[in-house]
Amino acid sequence: MKRLISAWLIALLLSITLSAQPAGQTTQSAAEPSLDAKARQQLSEIIAYLLETMYVLPDAGNQLAAQMRAKFAGGTYDAATSAAELASAITRDLRELGKDGHLYVRYSAESANSPVLTVTEWERRQQQHGTPTQGPRPAGNEPRSSEAETREAEALRRDNYHFRDIKRLEGNVGYLDLGGFAPGSAARDAAAAAMAQLADADAVIIDLRRCPGGSAEMVNFLASYFFGPESRVLMTRYFRPTNETVQSTTVADIPGKRMPDKDLYILAGMGSASACESFAYTLQQYARAKIIGERTAGAGYNNALIPIGFGLTLSVSVGRPIHPRSGKGWQGVGVQPDIAVPPGSALETAHVEALKNLIAKITDESRKLDLTRSVQSLEGKLGTVGAPPVNLQDYVGRYGNKQISFKDGALYYERIGGRGAAMRALSKDKFALNTDAEISFVRDAKGNVTEMLIEWKDRPQERLSREPQKN
Repeated sequence: MKRLISAWLIALLLSITLSAQPAGQTTQSAAEPSLDAKARQQLSEIIAYLLETMYVLPDAGNQLAAQMRAKFAGGTYDAATSAAELASAITRDLRELGKDGHLYVRYSAESANSPVLTVTEWERRQQQHGTPTQGPRPAGNEPRSSEAETREAEALRRDNYHFRDIKRLEGNVGYLDLGGFAPGSAARDAAAAAMAQLADADAVIIDLRRCPGGSAEMVNFLASYFFGPESRVLMTRYFRPTNETVQSTTVADIPGKRMPDKDLYILAGMGSASACESFAYTLQQYARAKIIGERTAGAGYNNALIPIGFGLTLSVSVGRPIHPRSGKGWQGVGVQPDIAVPPGSALETAHVEALKNLIAKITDESRKLDLTRSVQSLEGKLGTVGAPPVNLQDYVGRYGNKQISFKDGALYYERIGGRGAAMRALSKDKFALNTDAEISFVRDAKGNVTEMLIEWKDRPQERLSREPQKN
């Protein structure tokens, strides 16, 4: 019975826990109960307990638990009277202390009146769903409403299950822009349709530059198209809650045509995280793909999502991947590119690489000439496309309620008094903020940066003037 329950537990973890991006916090409900001292103490206890008993690295989990207890006891969160404010404050501290993008707390007003999960209740559920040696039941201990599932399914359908763009580039090079690895049978149908469009291309480029994560199931499914029919271990994962190591393998029966010998290029960068990194790392380690761009986010752990009350859900890392060839993963270090270029020129660079490899293989002199002309044209563009700014300090300053700073060799965006994130260059004066927005800087006639334009994906754009620099 232990094996059956453990297999169910791990399948649940793999199906939902490969995204490093917390969902956006919803606004506080008018009926939301206040967070008094007793509630904060209860939340402190369950958060610390889950970190101690579930975090993938036991010593680190114990240290994080002690640090969070100290913050609660020291009054760090006393000013957070709403659950949404508390979620943001805890997330900031967990990320800073743990250096782990899968550590966060998110808030949903839909379950704002849910009671705090106590250690006793958690242990009762643990006994109900498995023996103590099997570990506690992870994410999903509160069943999701059919309404929420319907909304999510409809959102995925409208987004074509993250398959953003599929087209042919010059020289019969296939291109796929993939925004995430969606779970489920409908997503697999969309993936099969995309692969069918790429099957007759002479080389394939998959763009993961704006890909924050997704489902391991879809990672395995898509990766299988680039290997032969024989079974291959793609990744080994250790899960602390069950103290088990499991293997992810290629899918034996996939619809359409496999492409085991087709040249494959993956575009990646800091906007590539979690499941998207898993796909890139797996294929790179097996020498099935070249990674082009910048190193990825380094969000390598698997996380469980646990509702803890007041509409709060704790994300805690419970598993870590180990590639069978390298014996390592990418947590904290990211996937390193084979060809390092600014993100804005990654596509053109990959296209050139694909065409040069095709030229070396083909014997048709007329086609060689056509491909050579395409290469020359693309290489001419590479001198101007996607070049990083000469001086990132040009953009540093305050713009209304936003601050742009320079940290660790990169630009950093933050809302004054709120959360922030690193930015990545797309082209001169234009940057990406994760997958949420694109930020453009406006210069005056003298070349000085005077404004910042934020084009949000899901809300109105903002135009902010730069405040005068203090001497």
